[in-house]
Amino acid sequence: MLKQITVVTALCQLLILAGCNTTGGGEAGDPAEEAKAALDAYHAALVAGDLEELVDRFSESFSNDVNVTRPQVRVFFEYQLGRNGLDGIEANAENCTFEVLGNLVEISSVTYSVGGKTARSRYMMKREADGKWRFTHESAGAVGRYLTHQWRG
Repeated sequence: MLKQITVVTALCQLLILAGCNTTGGGEAGDPAEEAKAALDAYHAALVAGDLEELVDRFSESFSNDVNVTRPQVRVFFEYQLGRNGLDGIEANAENCTFEVLGNLVEISSVTYSVGGKTARSRYMMKREADGKWRFTHESAGAVGRYLTHQWRG
């Protein structure tokens, strides 16, 4: 499992995320901080193997640079979780940058390691109508390409 995130931290991040979608009065908070909390919750869902939470982190309009869309994200995670393909995955967001670009936040330098391979990914996130931050795009690194190749192969 992820060595970087403990179960206690993961639970705390989920609680923080629940309270961070908006500040008092319905006004939006800091988009970069909200996107960071959403990324942390995504990583917590990886640790927990929570399929529904993993899939819910992706926008209906999601796509990535290896042509995976949101409906395929569910199938991908079902496959990986079913064969324990994410066991031992490590996520490191310590050196991430969060850049606000209008209504999007670009997240760079998220590092994932699994199966002896390591890569950095870049995401775009957007707060959707329900107030939840979701991935709209991912530039998959070697790990994503490796896992996608296994899934499609």
